[in-house]
Amino acid sequence: MEGSGGRSDGWMLQATALAVFSGVLHVLALPPYSYGWLGFVALVPFLAILRFESRFFQRIFLGLVFGLVTVIGTSHWMPKSIAIGNQLA
Repeated sequence: MEGSGGRSDGWMLQATALAVFSGVLHVLALPPYSYGWLGFVALVPFLAILRFESRFFQRIFLGLVFGLVTVIGTSHWMPKSIAIGNQLA
């Protein structure tokens, strides 16, 4: 069964999974995990799905998924930092 744009119905699910996977790799490249070499690999799946996705709003959605995974995964330090800042004030 074909969806809009000639893509199979499972394409968007696969593309979303790759965006999440790429976001997780990006998180692992940053502290506290610090697998720095993953930084060179993390964007490859994300850029690949953007290359093959031709619909503008689907690209926006995939970028949002990647960004949310990255921000949520890397903002673990914020509550501790805010608590320390409140103690100093």
